[in-house]
Amino acid sequence: MFGEKKKDSHIKNNWKIQFLFLSLLILFLFIQIFLYLNLNTKITKVQNELSGYKIFVNSSLFLIKENFDEKIKEQEELNQKKFMELIKEIAIEKSSLEEQIKNIKLSNKDSSAIIEETIKSVVAVFTDYSAGSGFFIYRTENYSLIITNYHVVEDARNIKILTYENNIIQGDIIATSRIKDLAVIAVPGEYPILELADSNKLQVGNKVIAIGNPFGLSFTVTEGIISGLNREGLNGIKEYIQTDVSLNPGNSGGPLINLEGKVVGLNNFKIKGAENIGFALQSNSIKEFINSVIEKIK
Repeated sequence: MFGEKKKDSHIKNNWKIQFLFLSLLILFLFIQIFLYLNLNTKITKVQNELSGYKIFVNSSLFLIKENFDEKIKEQEELNQKKFMELIKEIAIEKSSLEEQIKNIKLSNKDSSAIIEETIKSVVAVFTDYSAGSGFFIYRTENYSLIITNYHVVEDARNIKILTYENNIIQGDIIATSRIKDLAVIAVPGEYPILELADSNKLQVGNKVIAIGNPFGLSFTVTEGIISGLNREGLNGIKEYIQTDVSLNPGNSGGPLINLEGKVVGLNNFKIKGAENIGFALQSNSIKEFINSVIEKIK
């Protein structure tokens, strides 16, 4: 009996120990699970914070990059604008310098070189009643046009043209303007032409050269300067250049040339009894007339 009670007591003690051990184990597992869940929560929180920080950093970097790119673009546009302004300033300075150099060269240029370049385009005009001058102004493969004064060829039945090479060719009047005292003569063949300058750019004091046929002395050259601009002619039109170039009968219709070898006027008339006061129809007026003629014959 005593032995059985002792055995039951021992069994009860073992069960209590096992229960206690199991309880501790369960508590330990519960603590581990709690710690794991708590740690996992913290890890998730940290990951979320890191993710948010990453998004913030990426957004900040994007904004910084976008702002930086915009600044670079603005700077490039500013640099491009400054560069273009600099190019324009250089171009203006270059043009001004070239013009100054050109004026210096022209002022020092030997007139003989200009005359040599232009005289081959000048002609002497002979009719039944008079003689005058003219110059080639337009050409095609089949014919060339000469411009002269209308009063040189007025009422003419026969017109002969003497070229610089001493060739005599037949000429035909194809257009006239009594008001401007201009006439256009067509001749067969190709001949060197003279270019018309812009008479709006002329200035008093500019040096000019007249080439003509005074008193039948073909291809005579005289020099002078422009004395006045926009003078009124015998026709009442203020389109004449006044010069001190020596003009005589036969010079009518000949070119008045600048130091670039371009025609600034067509010698027209002089004041009788006055010394070296001559007048030439300005080139822009000639250009207007000859362009209208060319349009009609094309």
